[in-house]
Amino acid sequence: MLTNHRIEKLQEKLREEKLDGAVYATSASLQYLLDDTTYPWQRTPETGFYVFPGTPMYSTERSYFQAKPDVLLFVPREGAATVLATYERARTMPNTPVDISCYYVMLAANLVDVVRGCKRLGVGLCAFTAIENMLKEEGAEDIACVPAEGLVEALRMIKEPKEIAALRRVAAFTDECMATICDMLRPGVTQWEVENRLNQLGLEHGCSDVPFSPSCTFTKTGDPRCQDKIGAIPKDEPLTPGTAIAFDNGFVMDGYCSDYGRSFYCGPAPRHIADAYKALQTAQLELLDHIKPGVSMSCTFAKLHETLSRLGYGENLRNFANIGMMGHQIGIDVHEIPWLHNTTPEVFQPGMVMCIEPKLWLPGEAFMRTEDMVLITETGCESLTVFDRNCYELPLE
Repeated sequence: MLTNHRIEKLQEKLREEKLDGAVYATSASLQYLLDDTTYPWQRTPETGFYVFPGTPMYSTERSYFQAKPDVLLFVPREGAATVLATYERARTMPNTPVDISCYYVMLAANLVDVVRGCKRLGVGLCAFTAIENMLKEEGAEDIACVPAEGLVEALRMIKEPKEIAALRRVAAFTDECMATICDMLRPGVTQWEVENRLNQLGLEHGCSDVPFSPSCTFTKTGDPRCQDKIGAIPKDEPLTPGTAIAFDNGFVMDGYCSDYGRSFYCGPAPRHIADAYKALQTAQLELLDHIKPGVSMSCTFAKLHETLSRLGYGENLRNFANIGMMGHQIGIDVHEIPWLHNTTPEVFQPGMVMCIEPKLWLPGEAFMRTEDMVLITETGCESLTVFDRNCYELPLE
């Protein structure tokens, strides 16, 4: 049986919501509640993206909601929690006390036995449909499943000191990798080679995963293919002088993620492109100076746009989905709430770690982005990523 301060905080929320208990399967929320960073679970391409207004949060149209879990945590409203896992999964979780191990075909029956007596059962996002089906299969359809992912997301929003320490480590490692990658950004290298090297660096230094496929994007200045599309240069086409390079990459280290962006230019950049890069970094730094506890998150796009407009590049700021999406929080999952956009109701709070990622698009000439992991402190904020912002134009040899 399992208990810890995170589970106890969740139980307070269960009582507030009049839920008899809650079940969570393989997910960031499960890792958080178990306080165990050692087992592999990453599913960011399916579970870690923004849900637009009007989109059903628990939609059976998305295949991952049908995924059948191999580990479950049942948290009752009172008392210790129960961990259920298949024999195979239990072997990958030596640091977590597994109360019930079984073959997969017996998992549903064991779950029903554990939740017996519940009338309103909270269920996490990643296996909502699967849990509903498991209960029905075992004749427990009288138990009402209630969406409960948000209960744990609210707990995860403010990072504990050990979480901040883990995020510092993975941010520093990501900075170090960028320095290594810069040395290979010379004419002749391909985007595939750079992206593969990023993955290799993670493996070489003990990272358990990457939260998403690394992206190295070439935009050849003056190339007609780049006039209307970002990423038009084929991945196997060699780098040539006069090419803008933009990165979006991250790692999973000690159970926590990084998400990162930097931009470069192969050789001397035309003046207006170099100025655009300086404007992007100036806007990012002025935004960081503005952020402090209590400031509305909805200000991010407007503040960036204000600075870039002053410097002549306001129209080049990418406005993702036309809602001013400029980033998100990060932690166990690479994309965590709250998201930074024009209608975000939240304010910055100490202990949050945000990824702020403005992008500029100069059609046919350059795509550039910067993304920093930013810790909200008691008095302001601190960028955990510190790679040299003045490094843009790269040597040709």
